[in-house]
Amino acid sequence: MTFCYDLYCHGFGLLDNLGLGYGLNIKVPPSSYNAESWSELTSSEQLKLIDNLYPAVAEEAKKFSTGLMKVKLSLLVMMVNTKV
Repeated sequence: MTFCYDLYCHGFGLLDNLGLGYGLNIKVPPSSYNAESWSELTSSEQLKLIDNLYPAVAEEAKKFSTGLMKVKLSLLVMMVNTKV
């Protein structure tokens, strides 16, 4: 998830929810965890954070996949139209 955050920061807009919504929560855990970073969390806190995020992350990944397919389709149509 932090990879999604890093990519979002480098201009990959499709990753906004995965990167900002979830990746950032892992890089900088919510205040309820009393930690400034992932590495400061205990193993059990890390698992708890991941477990809490997982259902929403899985749904967001589906949305991202659908969005990526739409982008690919649009690019394919553009390529076909410019060759004619």
